[in-house]
Amino acid sequence: MQDLLGLPVNLLLENKKCLLVGAGNVGYFKAQTLLSAKAKIIVISPEIDLRFYELQKSYPKKIKIIEAKYKKKYIKRKWLVVTATADGKVNRKIFKDCTRKKIWVNSADDPKNCQFTLMSLVRQQNLTLAIGTAGKSPAMSKYLRKKLTDEITPEYGELVEILSGIRNDIKKNGLSTEDVNWDHAFESKIFKLIKKGQSKKAKEIIEKKIKSQQ
Repeated sequence: MQDLLGLPVNLLLENKKCLLVGAGNVGYFKAQTLLSAKAKIIVISPEIDLRFYELQKSYPKKIKIIEAKYKKKYIKRKWLVVTATADGKVNRKIFKDCTRKKIWVNSADDPKNCQFTLMSLVRQQNLTLAIGTAGKSPAMSKYLRKKLTDEITPEYGELVEILSGIRNDIKKNGLSTEDVNWDHAFESKIFKLIKKGQSKKAKEIIEKKIKSQQ
């Protein structure tokens, strides 16, 4: 098996034109992933799962569906390509076409035709956890995603926003945030306050602890 241990990155896909080849069950979930990243996608497939048309209603300006077989012309001016065809020959052709044009390409469950892999994600607002096993065990990635989805509750995402605001305030005062000890921000009482809807009080406690360090 090809070594898939690479460098994790966060691709900024907002309004980037992406191509999705394949519109079955796997393609549907890939489409959801791309749309959650605010990408603009064109879906190409001779057969279209009806759920794609529901997606199109939800994202009318973000998704275009073409009922056709893949042709090289469809990768023109695309920033990224994802295939979900279950056809090794088609995947290989797309991989070669994209490689020649220096376009990033991922083939679902087909590592030899990938330039990058997609990890399992857990999101809470601006907090993102990416889980990968270098292609060794997708089942483990899925298991951990489900487990962490239960553990990483909305309070974590809200705390990110609180800490971001405090960090910006410190910088505005001409101070460095590098020497701040943030450990107290992750105490259980902070999460409990946020869960109760008392984010303002949680912020005040964190700010008070930070001032005591100065």
